[in-house]
Amino acid sequence: MIARRRATLIEKAQKIEAGMPSATASSSAAAMQFPLFHPAVCSVIPGALSVAEVKQNVARLSAKIPVEFWSELKREKLIDPSAPTPN
Repeated sequence: MIARRRATLIEKAQKIEAGMPSATASSSAAAMQFPLFHPAVCSVIPGALSVAEVKQNVARLSAKIPVEFWSELKREKLIDPSAPTPN
């Protein structure tokens, strides 16, 4: 049961990565931005061990991810269709 669930999650992650719209946006950028669309979330606090990682996190938060990407994730049921996303 756990192995099947893990395989399903890995498959979802691979589909999300494959659907990223450009080299400037990454699945890690999408993962960092996604919770911020929910009105109950006011911040995301990623860990960083160096100045370089802080800069990388800032870049992920400011990466431009097209609205169509989020719509496609909903259509493909890779995220909950009722999840808040940009319009």
